[in-house]
Amino acid sequence: MRASSSQSAVPLPIAPPNTHAAATPPGAPAAAAPIARAGPSTAPANNVDPSKPDCKRHKPDDILVQSHPHSGVPPTITPLEKFTRTLVIHEIPRPFGSPWAPFATRTDFEFADLCRRLKIGSKGTDELISLIRGIVKDHSSFTLQLQKDAKIAVPLRKEEHSYDMYYRPIWEWVKDLVKDPILAPHFNWNAQKLYKFDGDTWIRFRDEPWTADRWWELQSELPKGASPVGIIFYADKTNLTSFGTQKGYPIVVRCANLPVHIRNGHGVGGGRVVGWLPIVGIIESETLGESAEEADFKRIVWHHSSWKCLESLVGPAQFGEWMIARDGVKRWVFPTIIIVSADYEEQCVIGTNRGTKGSAPCCVCYACRNGLFQYCEKFKARTHKESQELYREAQQLLSKTAKRDHLKPFGIRLVENIFWRIPHLNIYAALSFDRLHTNHLGIWKAHLWAELRMYILHMGVRVERTINAQCALFPRWRNLKHLTAITNITFQDGSTYEDMSKIILFVVHNVVNKDDHPECYALLKCIRSYLNLDIYLSFEVHTDETINATRAELKLFMQLLTEYVDMAATAKDWNFPKIHLLMHVVDDILNKGATRNMNTKPNEQMHGILKETYQDMTNFKDVATQILREEHRRYTADHIRAIITACDEFDKKSKDDYAAAMISQRQFGNVILGSRQRNVMLGTLQSEHQNDPEYANFAQELGEYVTEFFVLNGIALPDGKPIKLSANHKIIEYQLLKCYYASTIDWRVNNDYLHASPLFHGNPRYDVVMVKTTSDNGNSASEWHYFAQILYMFTLEIGNTHHPFALVHPYDADISDFPEKDTDLGFYRIRQESAHTSHFIPLRSVIRGAVVVPTFDTENDFFVVDTIDPDIFFRLLVLYDTSSVES
Repeated sequence: MRASSSQSAVPLPIAPPNTHAAATPPGAPAAAAPIARAGPSTAPANNVDPSKPDCKRHKPDDILVQSHPHSGVPPTITPLEKFTRTLVIHEIPRPFGSPWAPFATRTDFEFADLCRRLKIGSKGTDELISLIRGIVKDHSSFTLQLQKDAKIAVPLRKEEHSYDMYYRPIWEWVKDLVKDPILAPHFNWNAQKLYKFDGDTWIRFRDEPWTADRWWELQSELPKGASPVGIIFYADKTNLTSFGTQKGYPIVVRCANLPVHIRNGHGVGGGRVVGWLPIVGIIESETLGESAEEADFKRIVWHHSSWKCLESLVGPAQFGEWMIARDGVKRWVFPTIIIVSADYEEQCVIGTNRGTKGSAPCCVCYACRNGLFQYCEKFKARTHKESQELYREAQQLLSKTAKRDHLKPFGIRLVENIFWRIPHLNIYAALSFDRLHTNHLGIWKAHLWAELRMYILHMGVRVERTINAQCALFPRWRNLKHLTAITNITFQDGSTYEDMSKIILFVVHNVVNKDDHPECYALLKCIRSYLNLDIYLSFEVHTDETINATRAELKLFMQLLTEYVDMAATAKDWNFPKIHLLMHVVDDILNKGATRNMNTKPNEQMHGILKETYQDMTNFKDVATQILREEHRRYTADHIRAIITACDEFDKKSKDDYAAAMISQRQFGNVILGSRQRNVMLGTLQSEHQNDPEYANFAQELGEYVTEFFVLNGIALPDGKPIKLSANHKIIEYQLLKCYYASTIDWRVNNDYLHASPLFHGNPRYDVVMVKTTSDNGNSASEWHYFAQILYMFTLEIGNTHHPFALVHPYDADISDFPEKDTDLGFYRIRQESAHTSHFIPLRSVIRGAVVVPTFDTENDFFVVDTIDPDIFFRLLVLYDTSSVES
């Protein structure tokens, strides 16, 4: 084993950068339990003015919460480590009565829910009940007799029209949520402005809808003391069969007052199907040969049908309604649709826009059809008042042709928009940017990737095979789909295309030469900027700095794209609506919070549940009734399950002390070791790896390193003498490292699962980590970061204490000259001195995991992949660019 140039640098336990909040894994002892925003440990801040920071009174990373003046809630200041975005659930008393009602016993519910989840039909359920009753002698706690007793069903209301429309009033759904004992602690009733103190200034940040500008404006429009209820509205058609012969058209709603982890889930408080729209003929808009009359008729049916779900909102939205929530507080609430989550085609239906072929295709503004590709930060916005006035003017004309011609320049169809009827709602402002369809399935799949694939195929089979081979060599990573080839991908879901975009530059760059392929090289620069922009848009918390960075990246992307289009002789039309939607994304973040609040992905995931229900639980006739009945059973069962779980938590008397003790033995600061292998003697280990130069003199160098580590960290040496390890000294091997760290984006605790295994699911896997260390230059110690590949993880017992260490390959060799390509494509190049360089590190010095891929152009050179998640993107941005502003 040869020591690298950083051998003398001894890594120390560290805190994640850009935050003072410790990243503590579950089960670790905490300094204080998390508290609510307005909890008893939160200090009042009546005299705090964000525009006038006071460095003496406030500490870095303090969180200032300013509630809307109408709420009467005073501002508060909370340390970051105690700040939480949701209340603690035990503030609500245990649910009264039997949580498994309306079933007679818990066993009855468990059985019925099992049959539902396993999709057991009525005949199978009857047989199963008969079998159980015949086997079990004491069946006092099991009262079911027939399959009908296991059903959980409340039929939807059905209104007779020319088309059948199944619906639930949205306001009734809202009232059910407010009265739910499980959800009551999580509701946020007031608009808030959140600030984080960076030591000099208060920096405002936005995450949830109620922390964004639109919610603040909405509460300002309401009477003093009133609280808004925000509704996220989604509607889109889906194919229930693979060949599209059977379609469904659900309306899904979510409550914006609930935190994102609840409302974007599928359980209690998650998405709720409140309507099933009729499908009129071929539903696709702008179908070839479709007349204006037919297109308008489809939208008339859509709006009149949707009105059945929305009608219940009109009265409460106009005058409010007094409501006593489960927490016992009486509130005056006003509901309104704050966000419409939909792709562009559905936005055209909701906004009664003429679509791509219209004179003004954007549903949010009046951008002209020929100007969609032009970068601009501000456009004239659509409003209800103006649209209604135009519609009324058209209605005064005699012929339908004249009426349509009057509306055509504004891109409006001759259809009354039912959203105009709802007070405090601007439907055009509620229509929101959607990353899934705009970026991943739009700009990336249909344009950037389509053009890049064209260049790759034009280069020939050899280049195509090289790219696919390099794609297969890309390291595996949790939550990143491992693609063994990319050039043959033509139809996949949005998540696959998103994952493909994250790796594309790292597997294509070495086959594209700036001099030989200038157009393709310019396209790669566009893709790099697109990836940066997409990562900024994925941030779950946005500060003023990240908003400015997003604006700058958007401007750069449009500039690079314009240069590429002017250079390339491409037939691809870049003047399309989805590229224009990027112009509105910053305003959407300011008004509605992070883009995950608006994303259609959680709602599209519900389509999968509906498809499974169609395939497994219907007879393929009258499918809407059957699907919705099963959906309601699922919803009710999830609700009962949540209540039972909550009651179990309340009734739990003691913790599993044994499990806690086992975790504590493997937990060291922010890391937990797992997948314990064996106790092995150092001599045995060294003999097993006698052909591996990395393990040479393992025992001797480990003893020297541990001695130096103890001295620098103030740990007493046994008997005050240097540590010498013999061949008989045993260590414990581990192959899994759970590393917990505070995200630099939202300051919550994240985790990476890191492996050092010769056989992980059939393949060797040795992950790379980001390490923080210190070095002594003779005068003072300085901190720095580097990357290293884990070869071997173990604990060493000294003085009855286990210490975790790892043998690693460091990527810390100096690089004096970087290729121009690295700058153009935003690569972070690192280098190993040699393939056999290794040294030890304490596992507590690991900050987080990283993906490192060979550059395929220089031996021992690698790229750190900064596109796998926003945290590593921001860390590298700060680490390699000293001009970057920390959030």
